[in-house]
Amino acid sequence: MVSWGGLAAIVVAGFVFTDTTRFPGPPALLPVLGAVAVLWAGAPGGRLSPMPVLRQRPMQFLGDISYSVYLWHWPLLIFLPYILTSASSTVIRILVIALVLLLGWLSKRFVEDPVRFSSAAIIRRPLGMLSLGAAAMACVLAVVAVAKADLNRQIARSHAAELQVVKRLPRCFGAGARDPLNRCATPVSVKKVVPSPGSAAGEKNAPCRSPKLQGRVLTCSFGVARAKANRVILLVGDSHASMYRAALDVVALRRGWAGISITHTGCAFSRAEKTLARREQTICRQWRDQTQAWIAAHPEVSVVFVAGIRGGDIIRQRGRGKYGTEVEGYRRMWRELPAHAADLVYLRDTPKASLSTLQCVEAALAAGTDPRSGCALPREKVLGPDAGVEAVRRAKDPHWKTVGVNDLLCDTTRCFTVIGGALVYKDGHHLTKVFAATLGPILDRRLGAIIRSWAAAPPLPPVT
Repeated sequence: MVSWGGLAAIVVAGFVFTDTTRFPGPPALLPVLGAVAVLWAGAPGGRLSPMPVLRQRPMQFLGDISYSVYLWHWPLLIFLPYILTSASSTVIRILVIALVLLLGWLSKRFVEDPVRFSSAAIIRRPLGMLSLGAAAMACVLAVVAVAKADLNRQIARSHAAELQVVKRLPRCFGAGARDPLNRCATPVSVKKVVPSPGSAAGEKNAPCRSPKLQGRVLTCSFGVARAKANRVILLVGDSHASMYRAALDVVALRRGWAGISITHTGCAFSRAEKTLARREQTICRQWRDQTQAWIAAHPEVSVVFVAGIRGGDIIRQRGRGKYGTEVEGYRRMWRELPAHAADLVYLRDTPKASLSTLQCVEAALAAGTDPRSGCALPREKVLGPDAGVEAVRRAKDPHWKTVGVNDLLCDTTRCFTVIGGALVYKDGHHLTKVFAATLGPILDRRLGAIIRSWAAAPPLPPVT
C-alpha cells in the first residue's frame, strides 16, 4: 500500500499542478514524498503489489530511457513553439512527447550505452573521458548557440513590431477598441495579434532609465526627464506595478511628469505578510522598510501610485480573515507615507488568466478561428474583490484615490484575452507591454478629476 500511495501522489501532482502552483514550495512535497515512499517500499510481493505493473515492458522501457528523456524534454518544450510558429499547441505537445521518446531512446542506444559499456582504453582513462566530455559539451553549446540566436531574432522582430505600435497607438488598437469615445467598428475576425503568443513570455516590461540599486531598493526612471518635469511621481509595488508602468509612462509623457519606479517581484507595498519562505519574507520586509525610508528622503515625490496582485496566501492577523488582513496591511503601509507624498492612487488589479490562455489564443490563430470569444474567460472566476480598492474605501481619506480599467478588459460576463488586435496577457496574470500602453490614454483621462484634486506640486529642487 505504501508503494501505491507513493505512485498515486506522483500521478496526482502531474495532473493537479498548474502554472500557478508554487514550485519549488510546499506543494513540491507531494511528488517528492511520493517518490520517497516508492523507494522506501522497495519491491514488495503479494497480490496488492504494484510490481506486476511496473515489470511490464513499456514501464521498463520508460525507466531505461528516463534520464535521456529528462535531458531532452526541456529544449524541445522551449524551442519547438518558435520553430513551428503556425502549429497549434496541441500539435506541439504531441510532437514533444513523440520526439522526447524517440530522441531519448536513440541517445541511450547509440550514445549512452556504447560509452558506458565500451572497452576502449580512452574510456577507461580520466584524461580521455575529460576530452570526450569537453567535445560533447562543445557540440551542445554550438547547437544551443545557433538555436538561441534564431530565437533572439524572432523575439527581436516581434518586439520591433510592438515598439512601432506603442509609438503610434492607433485609436482603435488594443484597449482603445473598447473605449466608447472612439466608436470603433468591431472587426469581423482577428487573424493576427501583437505581440504573438509565442514571443509574449519573452518580452520585458516598459523601458525604465538609469537603474540604481540602494540596498534592496532598485529605482529607475520613466516619463519626461527630471530637468523638464513639473511633478515627480512614484510607482511602487510588486510585478503588477511594473506591468502598469507602460500605461503610466504614457500618462507621464502627456502630463510632463518625471516618474520613478520602485518595484520588487513578489513584494506588495503592504504590511500584510504572505506565506513565503523565510528568506523571501525577510527580503520583502527589508524592501518595504527601505522603500519607505527612500520616499521620506525624497521630498520631490508628491504622488504615489500603488499596484499589486490581489489575493494570494496571506498570513491572517488575529481576529481577521485573509481579505481583512490584506486590506489592513495596505492601510497600515500607506499611513506611514510622509506628508509630502500624501496623495496616493491605487491602480486596481486586472483579471487573472492562466498559461492555458496563451495556448488557446495560439491554437485559435493557427486554426484560423477568432480567439476573442473562444478564449474569453468567465468574469466571475478571474475578477474578484481587490483589497487595495477596499483599503481606499474604508480609509475615507480625501488624499487616497483608486482608478481601474477592468471595464475595458471585461464585459458583464467575460474577460477578453485579445482586444483590438492586441494580446492582453503575456503569461498567467501579467499584461503585455503593448496592451498596457494602449491603456495609457484612457487612464490619463480617468485620472483627470483626481489630478485636479491634488495640491500644487512643491517646487522641485535643482537636478544634481
